[in-house]
Amino acid sequence: MHKINIILILLLVGSVYAAAPEYDLELPGCGFQRAIDASEEGDTVALPKGTFILHRGLWPKARMHLAGNDTVFIVPQTPAIAKVAAAPKKGENAVRVEDSSAFIAGMEVALRYAPGQEKTTSVWTRTGIISEVKKDRLILAAPVPVDWNGKKSIHVGNVFSAVYIDQQGGVTLSGITVRGRHAPDGESWGSGAFFLAAFSSFNCGDITIRDCVAENWPSDGFSMQSGGNVRVYDCEARGNAVHGFHVGTWLTRSWIGHVLAEDNGSCGLFYCLGNNEVIASRSTFRNNSDYGIGNIGDAGDTDCLVIDNTCEKNGRAGIHTGMYYSNTRTCTKCFVVRNKCSGNGGTNGTEILLEDSVRMVIYDNELVCVPGGTAIAEGTVHRGCYENYIVSNRISQACAEAVKIQSKKTIVTNTWPGPVPEERQAVLKRLVEAETRYEADYLDYKRSTK
Repeated sequence: MHKINIILILLLVGSVYAAAPEYDLELPGCGFQRAIDASEEGDTVALPKGTFILHRGLWPKARMHLAGNDTVFIVPQTPAIAKVAAAPKKGENAVRVEDSSAFIAGMEVALRYAPGQEKTTSVWTRTGIISEVKKDRLILAAPVPVDWNGKKSIHVGNVFSAVYIDQQGGVTLSGITVRGRHAPDGESWGSGAFFLAAFSSFNCGDITIRDCVAENWPSDGFSMQSGGNVRVYDCEARGNAVHGFHVGTWLTRSWIGHVLAEDNGSCGLFYCLGNNEVIASRSTFRNNSDYGIGNIGDAGDTDCLVIDNTCEKNGRAGIHTGMYYSNTRTCTKCFVVRNKCSGNGGTNGTEILLEDSVRMVIYDNELVCVPGGTAIAEGTVHRGCYENYIVSNRISQACAEAVKIQSKKTIVTNTWPGPVPEERQAVLKRLVEAETRYEADYLDYKRSTK
């Protein structure tokens, strides 16, 4: 096991950092990927302190620690973008463009087609690294992964995830800030571009992301998709174009804890597609445009727990369970417990909103409404609500309406466990015990770093 320190002699030349010959910071990845590639299992790659411009993402290897030291990654204010002259087919290793002058070897690129073709909007799709620029062709290091034949008005751009963990296990990230160029009325790479988050992981196990910041990124701040045993703590997501934190694509047995998400363009934390036993706890979600924590139970989430969080002044509701796009799956069997929600939803807003939700347990939350607001409400997007359990919540007298239910099967009571089935009680007990273990491990880590 080694610790690889990247020692840099920096000279600021305009907006480009130059470095000692062995670390060429004029490279699209600032030379950092070289250190990652040279590392061995168990190594720590120690990034230097400072601010560095990236033109490609960094791809950690399995069982390594990519350790920042007040390391800040930024992207160019004007990214390289060009119109594609001929739609590439899957398996081709080149993209022909109308103007290649802004591209250089080593850049990472993504492709996007014009809105209005299969969808009303389109998103950037990860494509690869440029190995060479030959006249009007961008030669890629690997074949194009998606067939673009038949799509019109395609563009290629220097668009990427700053740190992308792809099907690797045992990776730790720490001490890294990723700063984009998004403004509230500025560029977004699309709400579906979750593989282009500032920090992304896909189909990984035993991943830790701690003490990291994503701000003003044109997509999600942190996106954790598939895999399991992912732990994200002491991280912040501020001012990102879409969600602050995004969990989905059948992620299992993972924890988001002690994080802050504020001023993001959609949700502070977004649950999406098939999450199982993903726990969010002891965190703050405020001033996000949509929900503080949104779409719990969406598209097949089961046995997820949202506990001991603070959600305040979010645009649509503090906490939301239910559908986003899909009406083909049931939003069911998750838990919202001991959270504090206040001032959400604007005028006549709702603190906890259930849409198309079934057998959700909403228990022991403290709710303070805006004037004219509702503490807990059921609503319909596609199918409506059915048989939820709203139990022993503490509701401020400021709320114009305490609980607004839609389903005759939904039960509201001030006595625990009330109607909650024994099987649901047992699952909740198990999830609370899991959260307690996550918290104990977290406190052990904090003590070890003092």
